[in-house]
Amino acid sequence: MEGEARVPIKLRGQHISSTLLVNPNVNEVILGRDWLQQNNVVWKFGEEAVTINCRPCKLHCRSQEARVRRCRITADIEIAPSSEAIIPVDVVHSRICTYGCQAQWTTIPSEPAAGLRIVRTLVQPDVPVAAVRACNITCRPVFLHKGQSVGSLQLVETVSDTRPAVVADPAQMVDAHQSMLDRTDPTVPDDAKQ
Repeated sequence: MEGEARVPIKLRGQHISSTLLVNPNVNEVILGRDWLQQNNVVWKFGEEAVTINCRPCKLHCRSQEARVRRCRITADIEIAPSSEAIIPVDVVHSRICTYGCQAQWTTIPSEPAAGLRIVRTLVQPDVPVAAVRACNITCRPVFLHKGQSVGSLQLVETVSDTRPAVVADPAQMVDAHQSMLDRTDPTVPDDAKQ
């Protein structure tokens, strides 16, 4: 738990001041039983509605984009200072195949711990585990614990290069190479250019 925040909620003309707990592993609001009781919430499942402090509120379905898709650490791990690591994660999802099992997903860049960056990594939709790249940009080791969320997934469109392979003329390659060498900074020694 990172801490708590006092947040004003405006709902159907009501202003409800609420204390919310902040956790890097949760990226949406979850209303607890105490909040539901304090605000006299009645959930009418058959009508897809709730009443909050005697005021009716219509429920709406979230888009599929809002479904849970995230990666969690599979075991406790230490990432060395100033290094990159491939970390094993579980892929947690609900209805990830709603988009078709051929859809591609990628991790969203995140910072699950101070100085630890999770970079974009393609994740297969039909495999429950993945290997995600992380960069520790600090001068100290970073520890991640089993079950800790390292980031969410987002749907991406992959592009395939369907152009035919071009076979380069060896003479043109030599010319291009020499052209690059000719533009090299004069302070670079000749033996380094070979």
